[in-house]
Amino acid sequence: MALSARRYAQALFLIAEENGDQDQWLADLEVLASSSRNPDFIAFIDSPKIENVKKIEVLKEAFSKSISDLALNLVSLLATRNYVASLSSIADAFQELVDSEKGVERAEIVSAVKLTEEQEKGVVDKLTQMVGKELS
Repeated sequence: MALSARRYAQALFLIAEENGDQDQWLADLEVLASSSRNPDFIAFIDSPKIENVKKIEVLKEAFSKSISDLALNLVSLLATRNYVASLSSIADAFQELVDSEKGVERAEIVSAVKLTEEQEKGVVDKLTQMVGKELS
């Protein structure tokens, strides 16, 4: 993950912590990150034929009803700096910071055979016991 994405995430984390709206930021960043994985979205953002001012207008109109004003400001800033394509990395870094603060570890269980719900719960319980943190 790029250092600059981590820096943006840290700044957002401090703002979210101060305002007590981490959950809102998580939701907003997920909306933005999922959009940034769309090839049409990336083509629009990366197009040198479209001026940043126009990109910002379109982004604000597209997201104004689905994310907070602060998140819209973030998108505008990133568009100005040609950094919108990094939204997914910023969202991932922000999620890591929130998880760390809450004492949550993320784990992915890989098995040669499909586990039953009971087996999966048993593995999660055992891992939780081993690491001493909540797993997600």
